[in-house]
Amino acid sequence: MNKILQPQLPKRLEEINALDFLDRLADDDKVIGFSLDSQTIEAAELFAQDIGQGQMTGGGFINCTLEKMQFSDVVFIGCDFSGTAFHDCSFHQVRFQDCKMAGSQLIECYLKNTAFDELQTRYANFNSSEFVSCQLSRSLFRDASFAQTNFRRCDLDQCDFQGADFNQAQIGGLDFCSCEINRAIFSPDGLKGVVVTAEQAAMLALLLGIHIQG
Repeated sequence: MNKILQPQLPKRLEEINALDFLDRLADDDKVIGFSLDSQTIEAAELFAQDIGQGQMTGGGFINCTLEKMQFSDVVFIGCDFSGTAFHDCSFHQVRFQDCKMAGSQLIECYLKNTAFDELQTRYANFNSSEFVSCQLSRSLFRDASFAQTNFRRCDLDQCDFQGADFNQAQIGGLDFCSCEINRAIFSPDGLKGVVVTAEQAAMLALLLGIHIQG
């Protein structure tokens, strides 16, 4: 398994509320060294601002639109991002732990050294995003879309990708052996270098119209 860089947080974080958070973004275009506890931000529209070295526990971003935002060294624990759209955002050394992203969109985003652990992301849209040195663990990605997404040096562990769409995705090198991929959609030319079990290989062969005898 590839090692990824972990979020680097200061020893002391300043506790703020959702209103303070939005005010600081409006005034300074950034929020650094913060702690948000059970704070929910709803229907906000954020553009080209920096969020770094902070932690959000509970609460979340609901039905928000975030474009060209940069997240660096941030930890999200038990947060809800349902209905929120991230477009052309970057995530560096970010950890999502036990979060909900049902119906969320992370389109054309760049994610590096980012971890997804125990997430609920059914019907989420990750189209045209780039995952570099990321870890996806024990998470539900059923019926999610990864079309035209690029994965490089990423690790998968016990994820559920049933019904997920990997059409035209660059997934060479991914190891799906511990994951569920029933009904998942793959491009034939995108499967080179993918690691699967014998059972998964037989299923993929059927999807590609290959009949195995013996």
